[in-house]
Formats: sequence, C-alpha cells, structure tokens
Amino acid sequence: MHSVASWWAGPGQSARSLERHPMSFDSVLLPAEAIREIRARGCTTPGVAEILVRHHGAGKVLSNLQDIPKLLEAIFVEDLVLAEELQELLDKQPPPAESATLTFLNAKGETMPLTVHVNDTPGKAVLQEFAGPSGTGQIVPPTGVVSYSSSNPAVATVDPSSGALAYVSPGTAVISGSDAGSGLSASDTLTVTAAPAVSATLTLEPGVPPAAQAGVPATAPAK
Repeated sequence: MHSVASWWAGPGQSARSLERHPMSFDSVLLPAEAIREIRARGCTTPGVAEILVRHHGAGKVLSNLQDIPKLLEAIFVEDLVLAEELQELLDKQPPPAESATLTFLNAKGETMPLTVHVNDTPGKAVLQEFAGPSGTGQIVPPTGVVSYSSSNPAVATVDPSSGALAYVSPGTAVISGSDAGSGLSASDTLTVTAAPAVSATLTLEPGVPPAAQAGVPATAPAK
C-alpha cells in the first residue's frame, strides 16, 4: 500500500507536475465551483470527493482546497475504514498522460490516409493520449474536455466536440486536438484533392475536307 504523499508527489516533482496526476472528483456533495477548483489541481477520480467530505466535512474541504493532498493523507492516519476505500480508488487510477497523437479514422473506425478526395465520405479526428513519450505506453483516457480545430476551414472543417470532419475544397489543413485537463495536444495535416473523374463521353463532330483545312478552295466535280 502506498501513501497519498508518495502517489501524489514523488521525489523531485514540481507543483506543475502534480497537476498532471489525474485524480478525480465526481461529486454532488461540493459546489460546482469547488469541483472545478479541485479538478484544476489535477484531481479527477470518482468517489474521492465523497470520501473527503465524509471524513473532513464539506466546510473543511472547501476551506483547504490548496491542501487536498494533506487532507487525503490525513484519512490514512485517522480512519482505517475510509483509508481502505480510498486506497482502492487510488489503485485503480490510470497513470498520467505524457504524450498525445492525432489520428484520422474512417466510418469503420479504421485509420484513414492523410490525403482524401473532396467527395470522399468524411472521417473524424481522434486525440489519443499515452502514458509514455511519443505515443508509447498505456492508452490513458482524457482528463478534461477534448476540443478540435482546423487551420483552414475553407479546405476542411472539424466539429469542435466530436472531431467529425467535412471536406470543403482542394488544399491542406492542419487539424488539431487538445485536452483541457492534461494540457496535451497533437495535430496532423490533412490534404484534400479534387474529385477524381468517374465517367467520360466522346462526341463526334462533322468532318472537314482536308483541302478546306489547308485553305484550298473546293472544286466542283467534272461533268
């Protein structure tokens, strides 16, 4: 069993790195403003807020939002029953995300090419976060709201919430995604090309005599 202190703040961690630890608070026992304040400190695990309030009371939690780690550590010392519940939640907590990638997926959920035709069935952009560097390690769920944007809506647009793409005209557009919780973002360039030809026609026009093409007056046939 590890303590909150070692889990929350390992050796050499800075205040900024503490914000990257995705503990979580999904509780109606605290005002929405307090929940947002706690989330801003990297706390996001369902059930932790309830345990905090059950042990310390909502008033103490609200007045000590700057010292959430200390409040959690106190539970391990003062209440063994709640400490076991808290430990179970902490053990289920995924590791913090260290990197992110942006992938384009088609309607089947398959990775699609970075070059598409303007009349292709649109895909979607997906931001994926990982516990390791450069898109390696365990996949980690986002800890905040994920939003998407396009650098060139005249070429391709993207729904800010769902990541759904729409192809507008030939050109290139950088599609980006970001997680407001972890602060991670990623982008990739999408190239839209003109629609390929799908059919052809051949038109026959009346022929022109070779002499007329050369500018020689046509002569009447001999009688």
